[in-house]
Amino acid sequence: MAKFSWGGIQYVSVDGWRSPSAIHGLRDFSSLRGSSLSEAAEDYFVSQSDLIKTPDGVEVQLNQFVITDEDGQRNFVCRVEGRAGVYDRVELKLKGLGISEAGRQPSITVETDCLSEENPKEIGKIVVKIPMSEIFSWNPKDQYVRFFDAKNSRVRVSDMVSQWPMDWRLEEVQYKSSIDKISPLSFKASQKKGSRLRALNFELKPSGQVQ
Repeated sequence: MAKFSWGGIQYVSVDGWRSPSAIHGLRDFSSLRGSSLSEAAEDYFVSQSDLIKTPDGVEVQLNQFVITDEDGQRNFVCRVEGRAGVYDRVELKLKGLGISEAGRQPSITVETDCLSEENPKEIGKIVVKIPMSEIFSWNPKDQYVRFFDAKNSRVRVSDMVSQWPMDWRLEEVQYKSSIDKISPLSFKASQKKGSRLRALNFELKPSGQVQ
């Protein structure tokens, strides 16, 4: 990988990649560790990521970036096509708003394989789909559900109250590895100034889809 800068911001390109053009425009956080890395990843997330409502729920789009792996080499945070990243799973936690009972505030945690979508021209985004329509069809209670889909997705509902909140906010992002010696990378998905993230409202249509 080679580094270059533009406007004081460090970017990275990867030599020998099979894409028609060199990989470029990825933020390089390989010099950062600990809380400094978490803070940089959070700032990048809230300024560059997107929450997109779909008929089935919400799609969270995260950008790839570069960090240092367990061998001290620069690498993608998650898998890109056939190239393994530092982390192989990503977890998103949403908090329900407007409803609480006995101090309990509902949360939905979605965990899935962490990899870029295929894109022949550039590094694709890491896309996490949260099936709110299906989740709202479940009984409102604490539960853990595993989906046998291509990304081995899992959903955990915690601190649930007697009904599903319709307003939800993305609270936390965590990158996880199946290798024990690699510590998770986590940060709050806070509503910082300049953030494109927002609380989402869902209303169920008669068809069971959300709007």
